[in-house]
Amino acid sequence: MHTHLHILIHKRIAWAFVLYTLYIILCTSCRGDEIIYPTLGDKVTNEVRSGGLYLLCEGNMGSNKARLDYINLHTGDYYSNWYGGQNPNQLKELGDVGNDLQQYGHRLYAVINCSHKVEVMDLQARHIGQINIPNCRYMAFYGDKMYVSAYVGSIADPDLLGSVYEVDTATLQITREVKVGHQPDEICLSNNKLYVCNSGGYLLNQYDSTISVVDIHSMTEIKQIPVGLNPTRIRMDNAGKLWVCCQGDTHSISDAVKEQCSQTCRGFSLASCQSSRFGNPDM
Repeated sequence: MHTHLHILIHKRIAWAFVLYTLYIILCTSCRGDEIIYPTLGDKVTNEVRSGGLYLLCEGNMGSNKARLDYINLHTGDYYSNWYGGQNPNQLKELGDVGNDLQQYGHRLYAVINCSHKVEVMDLQARHIGQINIPNCRYMAFYGDKMYVSAYVGSIADPDLLGSVYEVDTATLQITREVKVGHQPDEICLSNNKLYVCNSGGYLLNQYDSTISVVDIHSMTEIKQIPVGLNPTRIRMDNAGKLWVCCQGDTHSISDAVKEQCSQTCRGFSLASCQSSRFGNPDM
């Protein structure tokens, strides 16, 4: 009886160690400023048969630690810092603050917010090129075009309107630009129209509260839809209805509520992993 209990305890300790190790791998997005770490894992390039998951880790602002990882859903293997291993000549690696990740066709697109660029890669995370867009935020695709929302300049300027840029995915050149509301965040596209969340999220008591509707043929803003305070996320369902997530006045939250939320969420970091996409590097 004692021997059986002793073995059971050891098994539980072993499983706890495995789960803790996986947690550390998933939630850590750090590297030395002058050291490029190789990809952790082996047989990265040719073993996927049933798809995988690309994971963009934003890293700490100002530290140049954005990172692209990959999970092989066929084998269960996790590859940390895949982009760094695939691109040893990119001295700053992926850049500063990963904000959005999309697969479109046979390419990956990653918005690197504080590096003011959209990084373009093949499905093996090898660098193809980049599009320089100031304070870029989120992406949407239609045909041979990509649409990127951007704060454009300083987050402290209440008079500065944001923009949506149209980019030719073949040439990676900006073709058109339209002004929208303050500090535009996530965008979605339906029926030849772009719907843009104008958040004004860093303007403290001067938040925006509108959705810009942009006609992609003329690339003009045709109207603004009033919504709640500080809209940041947007989706359209199968019935053609828009769903908008509004963060509200986050600076009015009391310290007591913040502490309660901190206690509730303790033990799991949402900040390190900003965006993810399913994909197959063998395509």
